[in-house]
Amino acid sequence: KDDTTLTRGALAALTALGLAGPRAGSSITRCLGIRALLTSVITTGKTSIDFVAASLRALASVCSSAMAINQFVKDGGPEILIDLLVTDNTSEKEKMEATALLVQITAPWVNGVGLPYLESFAKDLIPSLNCLVENTNCGQTLLLVAAAFNHLSKSKKYALVILEQETVKKLLKTVKKSAGRNVWLMEQVAALISELARIPEARIYLAKVRASIALVSFLRMRPPGLEDAYRRLEITAAAALTRLCVDPEIARQVVAVGGADCLPSYRVEDLLTEDENQIEAGLLKYTKS
Repeated sequence: KDDTTLTRGALAALTALGLAGPRAGSSITRCLGIRALLTSVITTGKTSIDFVAASLRALASVCSSAMAINQFVKDGGPEILIDLLVTDNTSEKEKMEATALLVQITAPWVNGVGLPYLESFAKDLIPSLNCLVENTNCGQTLLLVAAAFNHLSKSKKYALVILEQETVKKLLKTVKKSAGRNVWLMEQVAALISELARIPEARIYLAKVRASIALVSFLRMRPPGLEDAYRRLEITAAAALTRLCVDPEIARQVVAVGGADCLPSYRVEDLLTEDENQIEAGLLKYTKS
């Protein structure tokens, strides 16, 4: 019992220290903290779900600097992380914390340092994350998985697997079930659509799953008491819709549901043309695609 209490205390302390910022994360790394936490994940996995989850939470906290993430990679962290996420008998609690760690090491605030080291796992990881989306009832898990897809889509390799595995369709179905209650989830889905829309060949799939119609519905929502969160969603969804409407078929979908007014700068006749250059000129005056 004393050992258990000490271990819990040590993991909580490392998590708290990591939250102090990148310098703290680097200091913990220099003291072999990353290796110790990965060892904890491996050795406690057979006996305690709670300890694995706590160790993963501490890793997500500590991996706040390039130095920490690079050490995580050197110590075999990506392989351990992916193994947890793709193994069927890993608990949802462990998968949620593993996804949070995945989000952290691929995040824009760490310049996506960990993303290149995960590319070889794309074909295994995306189906596993899709299963998590389809089987969880936890809003926090859904949000983390959507954020993971968003970060991973910055890699062309991951983006293509996300399209192949119909991730957007699965996420939109989940958003529909939430009946607009999770603004943060919708923001992550809109950001993912926006990233995928950069790829010309992706627009055929996005037209098929009517991603533009979902974005219009996001922009029609104004949930009370969530004005700040909705404003972020509005900016993200409008940018995604603008990028999508470079495709004439998608532009016609938007016009058909009366969604042209959701675009920051538009003329209906620009959206109905077959000329992508004209659509782009009409829509993208304010942003870079």
